[in-house]
Amino acid sequence: MTTNEVITLKIFTLLILILIVFVSGCTYPSNTPSETVNSFVDAYNFGNYSTCYSLMCSDYKDTYTIDAFNNAIENVGSEWNKYKFIGIVDGSENIQDDAAFIEFEYEVYSEFDDSSFGLTKLGRSALNLESVFTKRIELVNETTGWKLKAFHKEMIDID
Repeated sequence: MTTNEVITLKIFTLLILILIVFVSGCTYPSNTPSETVNSFVDAYNFGNYSTCYSLMCSDYKDTYTIDAFNNAIENVGSEWNKYKFIGIVDGSENIQDDAAFIEFEYEVYSEFDDSSFGLTKLGRSALNLESVFTKRIELVNETTGWKLKAFHKEMIDID
């Protein structure tokens, strides 16, 4: 072998190794379950429903088209109760192999809360009726990262 052939072989081998490292690095998702939940909420708040849909797991997408998903989001706004996502409960992220569970807090209020200048909320508080709730949701780890298993209407803010 000539010196040029040896150098070419070393460069080729180095490029193959770099490619292997790059490709293997791409197979491990870089997001966390908490980041997925926050990304979903942020995408919704910016009106980017296609991003929200992309954060749903493949089983969900096999069952619901993006049009059905968009209809589900639009129909939440017509319900009597409204929801306000508060945030993920600190320390609630629990990862078990390719499944993760997270708890988040959300507020439930009614149409009367806006028009009663807070008296409805004050009345619920006086009667010891909760307005802030916690919900536990599941995510799955797919090749493209952590994905939500189901649509949770409590994750979106409805005005």
